[in-house]
Amino acid sequence: MLENSLESHATIPPALAEEMPVNSDTVLTIQGVSKRFCRDLKRSLWYGLQDIGRELVGLPSRGGDLKQNEFWALQNVSFELKKGSVIGLVGTNGCGKTTLMRVISGLIKPTYGKVVAYGRLAPLLALGAGFNTILTGRENIYTNMSVLGLTKDEIDAVFDEVVEFSEIDYALDAPVQSYSSGMVARLGFACAICTQPDIMLIDEVLAVGDLKFREKCISALEKLRDGGTSMIMVHHSPDLLLTICDRAVYLVKGEVEDAGEATRVIDRYERDLNLTIRQPKNRASENASALDDESTQTRGLLDIEAIRLVNEAGEETEVVSCGEACAVEIPCVVHDPTQQFNARVTVYRLPRAESVTQQEVLVLSLNSGKDGLIFGPLSVGRATLRLELPLVALVPARYKVTVHIYANKSLVASGYGPKFDVIYDREGVGGPFYQPRQWQVQLEGAAASRDL
Repeated sequence: MLENSLESHATIPPALAEEMPVNSDTVLTIQGVSKRFCRDLKRSLWYGLQDIGRELVGLPSRGGDLKQNEFWALQNVSFELKKGSVIGLVGTNGCGKTTLMRVISGLIKPTYGKVVAYGRLAPLLALGAGFNTILTGRENIYTNMSVLGLTKDEIDAVFDEVVEFSEIDYALDAPVQSYSSGMVARLGFACAICTQPDIMLIDEVLAVGDLKFREKCISALEKLRDGGTSMIMVHHSPDLLLTICDRAVYLVKGEVEDAGEATRVIDRYERDLNLTIRQPKNRASENASALDDESTQTRGLLDIEAIRLVNEAGEETEVVSCGEACAVEIPCVVHDPTQQFNARVTVYRLPRAESVTQQEVLVLSLNSGKDGLIFGPLSVGRATLRLELPLVALVPARYKVTVHIYANKSLVASGYGPKFDVIYDREGVGGPFYQPRQWQVQLEGAAASRDL
């Protein structure tokens, strides 16, 4: 198998200097990768010249000490990618995801550590990046795929496939500068997947293009994955990652916080993200900044233990049928018996992998206070708030629940509830909500009807 090794020229620490294990099912190994940057351009250039000078005269690198204005974008990142596996990189903006993808693709050199890839690697870090706008689409196909490692004969063999996938045959001989952004995205994606890569790096590129193009991209990626192509994906929609990825790596400030099975790691990332948003910046201060746009949080009055979705039989569930009843149960621990509380339950529709916006959509917001119900005063101890929905009027899709509890207009507790699927076992549900209905045909002297 072809080996493409991207390795730092800096001195590798002894723990990282041993030979990389070569397993038959391992296609990519990232071992101890660290990357240092400088925030000041002039200092960065000067530090770079100093490092080059040390290399030229045979001196060891300056080690792991940071100079003025320097910081670590990545620190000791290690994991392996197996054949046919898809790893999702998650983390907040600035955690190092894109830097890591650039190191893996060979665009930038790590300060320490090494990356070893076995097979052809196709980076999709920006669709259409590297296209020459003066050249035609036809010419750019050849130049772009040459950069990805194909010979002219190999490009000739897949040229028609690229054109068919991109659907721009009508503009193939026009300069790319006359293309729309969507056309450039189509051509860039088509060039990348038609190289038949062993490894694909996908950084947010599925957030562009129209709905039809996204559906086509998702279908093509699934086909490549099923054929043994391995992938590393970056995307800010956890639900999109869960539809494609089997494993995930969670980065925090350039370090691996967690890695493993995708559902577990992404759930932890979402919980941490929720805590980051909901907790005051200064936990020691009762006057910390607001957790919610509506009010500041008053701590210590009530804690949410869990948020559950239950069916008509009272069983916890993650699947609800259109037209059936369900309830949201919120077990709590009450600490202050003098307070009165009201609860707000919101439901968001989660994006599909091929959806246009890749954003959650608020579909329902219910506030007990606006419904004229205030809970309390409640005795100290455990209590369960319950929101009953006699009929689920949501269309088939995937949703999630969030809960906020207030006392005197101050937020006292909040949390993410379960994700759940709404299903419908018959045809005929369309539009933004489910409508119970009855069809009739009026005949002279008789009536025929059908309840749905």
